[in-house]
Amino acid sequence: MTLEPTATALAAERIDSTLLAKLEQNLLLTDAGLDKPDELVDADIEFHELITMATGNHALFLACERLGEFLFTAYGTIVEKLGAGLRLLEAHTKIFEAIKAGDADTAREWMQKNFRDFLRGCELAGIPVDEPIRNVNVAMNITSKRELKS
Repeated sequence: MTLEPTATALAAERIDSTLLAKLEQNLLLTDAGLDKPDELVDADIEFHELITMATGNHALFLACERLGEFLFTAYGTIVEKLGAGLRLLEAHTKIFEAIKAGDADTAREWMQKNFRDFLRGCELAGIPVDEPIRNVNVAMNITSKRELKS
């Protein structure tokens, strides 16, 4: 609830035209993947990576990347159980619009909403958020994207 919203606010202040175009392209991929859970999760991961890249802060990028490895494995379960793609697309669109407008406060606010929605999705999908991540992944048979690719 702190790292990603902070990164999003910084991205609104620092993003260049190349990354802004990639972020916009990502929204199209998200829209196209609404009925394809694996593609939707991949687009979600990329969206957050592009935002942290736009901060120009390598340490923040690395911190968010590691955090994402834990969170996005659970998001795949949420997508499969709840079909939350439209909510994700709406939040990402609002975040993109705020970044494009250079509105750091609105960008931060929408990323916070996005994460609150993620936590609610965990609750509805039966993913315990108060347990150590490793225990949750083992109990729910969740494998990280990195492990699946190796």
